[in-house]
Amino acid sequence: LAREIDGGLSETLLRVIDEVGWEVAPRTWKKMPETVKEELILRVREESPQLLGEVLQEAKGNIDSVFDMEEMVVHALQKDKALLNHCFLCCGFNELEFIRDTGAFMGLFFGVVQMVQQFLFPAGWMLPVFGVVVGLLTNWLALKMIFEPVHPTPVLGGRIVLQGVFLTRQYEVAAMYAKIFIENVINAR
Repeated sequence: LAREIDGGLSETLLRVIDEVGWEVAPRTWKKMPETVKEELILRVREESPQLLGEVLQEAKGNIDSVFDMEEMVVHALQKDKALLNHCFLCCGFNELEFIRDTGAFMGLFFGVVQMVQQFLFPAGWMLPVFGVVVGLLTNWLALKMIFEPVHPTPVLGGRIVLQGVFLTRQYEVAAMYAKIFIENVINAR
């Protein structure tokens, strides 16, 4: 890795050394002959792969002090909306299907109830009101079923364990999430 970085480092080394020279010792740097400057640059280029290797090794052992992973991921998602959509669709596709299917079955059930109500007690204003109430109720219930309860909750003496649909897949989703970010955010290229 140090050798790969060294290729790009060589291009900027001259400019960086020149800036440091002017900042640290401007009078000396101005009077210094070009041959001495070139020798200094050559020496730094020779030592940079080893120094860079040591820096990378130290960073690897203490990665949290070098990179704020959460900030990097949040920044990447804010910058790349397509990546955010991709992540959401890949990780939450099962839950989106669940919302769709739950809404269809609950809509069918409430539609039959509404049909019977309209047959027995016709009232035109009931259709839109019932539609709004059913739509809100099905969406609210589907979202509750996806995210609640947070922790597994046994019912009926432990025969049935309730937990949010998304939360039961948290390890699978975490692996998918990690793969997406390794491929799209955390890479050397």
